[in-house]
Amino acid sequence: MYHSLLLSFIFADLVIYYQDRAIGSLIAVVVVLLTGTLREKLDAIKATNQSLDLLVAERNAELDGLASKLIADYENTRISLGQELHDGIGQQLTGIKLFCTSLADRLHAGQNPNVSMAYSLVEGITQTHNQVRLIARMLFPIQISRVGLFPALNELASCIQDMHHVEFSVTEPNALPKLTEHTSLQLYRICQETTNYALDHLEAKQIRVRLSASTNTCTLEFQHNGLPLRFEDNSNALRLLDYRLRQISGTITKIPRLKTEETTVFSIPNPEMEPFS
Repeated sequence: MYHSLLLSFIFADLVIYYQDRAIGSLIAVVVVLLTGTLREKLDAIKATNQSLDLLVAERNAELDGLASKLIADYENTRISLGQELHDGIGQQLTGIKLFCTSLADRLHAGQNPNVSMAYSLVEGITQTHNQVRLIARMLFPIQISRVGLFPALNELASCIQDMHHVEFSVTEPNALPKLTEHTSLQLYRICQETTNYALDHLEAKQIRVRLSASTNTCTLEFQHNGLPLRFEDNSNALRLLDYRLRQISGTITKIPRLKTEETTVFSIPNPEMEPFS
């Protein structure tokens, strides 16, 4: 036993050296194996991420295509309904109004006691006809490609004021580039749908719309005095606004609220514009 202890003390350094060397070699082998395994895992993860990125791009392209088709179908439906209201119900109401007016005039000539009721009927039909005409005009706006965006927005403001009895004004800068028909229509619908949302959900009583342009962008500023507009609510109406903006590469910016008024800016990049003719 003493002999063993003596040998351990004499050769202790050598024993520790070879033990450390063996452990170090073992650790090196383990590290090499783990490094190879990690590299394989990282390569697999990288390939998976590339596949996922490609799949996401394909799905986004499909979504954009579906959004474009949805908006086109929605627009065609609106136009169809507007034309039907104008050419169908509107014409029928015109005929009924003429008939009732003729009847009221005859009752008046004959001093019939029911003449006041007949004229009240004519007035009611006239108001209904005006409402139908306004609704038809909002569904099927004037030819934006022919008259431009600003006159179409002015007509929208007039219709909204008549139907909802709220203040609505539109301001145009001195120089606004000529927009494409597609962009003009989308901006018109964005303004119209934002207006409807502000009236129906935000209790707005005053709306101001301002068109402006710079070297890089064309903007539509929508200002109202109702409740805050929250795009994170993710309602159908707000999702439709987002889809419309994607069609024209647009963005939304909310300006910090000033007292009772809130401003939302819809911006369109310069490539969407056409030069002056």
